[in-house]
Amino acid sequence: MKHLYKALIALTLSCSGLSTAIAQSTLAKEVWSASDNDRRIEIQKEEEIEISSNDGVIYIRTPRKVEVTIYTILGQAVITRTINPGISELKIGTRGIYLVKIEGKTQKVAL
Repeated sequence: MKHLYKALIALTLSCSGLSTAIAQSTLAKEVWSASDNDRRIEIQKEEEIEISSNDGVIYIRTPRKVEVTIYTILGQAVITRTINPGISELKIGTRGIYLVKIEGKTQKVAL
């Protein structure tokens, strides 16, 4: 019976380590570089997109070109725009709660 408990504990610990490894691998981008006799893998963490708001303006910081759609809380599209890398300002005329959708991810923003 003791062996069964030890096996279950070992299995549980190994599964939790596996989920952490999977989560880390999805956040990192592998870049292969090869020199004459040396091959190596360099792991680069992909920069995340940041969304914030202040005084009726939605600020989006992105490391790459992305398409942004802003919806009202009722689901009506207000703005659809492709923005370039860097910080972009999107002015919204009316205060309220908006949904910002970028690359399939949605975040709520209050103005």
